[in-house]
Amino acid sequence: MMKETGLTAGTYGGVTYDAAGRATAAPGPFGGGGTDVQVFTSSGTWTKPAGATAVEIQLLAGGGGGGSGRKDASTTTVVKCGGGGGGGGSWLNVTLNADALGATVAVTVGGGGNGGAAQSGNADGNNGSAGGNTIFGSIIALGGNFGLGGTINTGTGGLASLNSNAGASAAVNGGSGGGGFPSGITVAWMFGGAGGGAGGGISSSNSSFAGGAGGRSNALNLTGGALGSSAGTNGGAGNANTNASAGLIAVGSGGGGGGSSATVNGGSGGAGGFPSGGGGGGGATTAGTSSGAGGAGAAGIAIITTYF
Repeated sequence: MMKETGLTAGTYGGVTYDAAGRATAAPGPFGGGGTDVQVFTSSGTWTKPAGATAVEIQLLAGGGGGGSGRKDASTTTVVKCGGGGGGGGSWLNVTLNADALGATVAVTVGGGGNGGAAQSGNADGNNGSAGGNTIFGSIIALGGNFGLGGTINTGTGGLASLNSNAGASAAVNGGSGGGGFPSGITVAWMFGGAGGGAGGGISSSNSSFAGGAGGRSNALNLTGGALGSSAGTNGGAGNANTNASAGLIAVGSGGGGGGSSATVNGGSGGAGGFPSGGGGGGGATTAGTSSGAGGAGAAGIAIITTYF
């Protein structure tokens, strides 16, 4: 901290100085001294600190779950598609005058959506479920949309919510699953959760295919969850932001899609990376006991920073 001359110990202009003239609280961006950071990884209550001048509200919602793959014992003519990847949870950043907020505010942290259950009968895959909203008072970040179960036509990925990224859709011909968004460091992307990869399908000639990789967390340069190969292997889990609970507001990556198989169970989709990553879709199967289940989306987080 800078040393000021001619000052006795005390607070001047919102900055506190010791007896030697050293500032003990750095000025905040809104003219005060220091900050208070409250991180919520589960629902609770925010309490406004005394002397607050402005409050920055950063919300990340839960990621959507991926859909499971289709199972169909027919070995010819009928396409079996993998499940769609779940969409990432949305991101919202709002700064308010502290006087606009009450003494306490309820905080709801959205959970990750469940992946669609594996399909054991000769039928389309099961849909995943949407991620939960993360809410600060009346301010809402929307949960990620769910991936749909695989059909004979496709397995639609979860659409992007406000400031989030979409999950991938399965190939219409029963081919390889698409990759979740963002798929690379140079493509357009949003700051919200990354989408999950789609599950691999089985073509009308009974050929099996790999799933798709999960979407990246470009803000942290985290790759998406690994794709499941065409041998019915599971998709990899998305990479987590390991510093999220310390206040680093950036998302994890999406889960990878499971690979399909004409001989064994379809591979399951990988879980989305914390926070807000979408789950991967499950792979299709012909001769296995069940198709691959969809991967779960990751939970959200709320980080509330008060400036004095």
